[in-house]
Amino acid sequence: MNKIKLLTILILLGCAGKNVTKQTRIITLNKQKKITENKIIDPYKYVWVQGEGEYQGMMRFYLDINDDNIPDLFLMANALRGSGGGTCHVFLINESGYRYIGILSLHEKGFELLPTSHNGLRDIKSYWRMGGEEGNLGTCVFNGKKYISQSSERIKSRDYESRITPTNVIVEYSGEVLKWKPEDDRIK
Repeated sequence: MNKIKLLTILILLGCAGKNVTKQTRIITLNKQKKITENKIIDPYKYVWVQGEGEYQGMMRFYLDINDDNIPDLFLMANALRGSGGGTCHVFLINESGYRYIGILSLHEKGFELLPTSHNGLRDIKSYWRMGGEEGNLGTCVFNGKKYISQSSERIKSRDYESRITPTNVIVEYSGEVLKWKPEDDRIK
């Protein structure tokens, strides 16, 4: 019988005695492992190997989305990016490495980190131009596994500045040769 099932049975039966705290801690640690099963060792290689950043380079910026005072990594392949925005990979950074959250469609100068949050991650309002005079203004929330669209509306491109207060980020670019390493992001 696996240790977790045995410990759970002992706790439920009240047979664990003074070791309950230790056993509860083991169960809690195993639950935390489940939470971090999207662990990525090198997000730069992850996006690069997908073929997305290989030929045209990538851009990145950092923003704390889980309010732990550690800036998290937003990484976008230039090949999947246009003047109206693109596909951005999001990685939480913590002491043990990176946790892949998923992708967001956004433009690095056209999104707002909202004060509200869902499942521990901040909500994000973003605008992306669709072409011509129109664009999409939407709010994404974290459902516990990935960001999903909560609301979306088509608006005139000239109106987006009155509907969103862009979050300022410092954007960095890498050319055709990938020079960024996970060691650059290590918590000091």
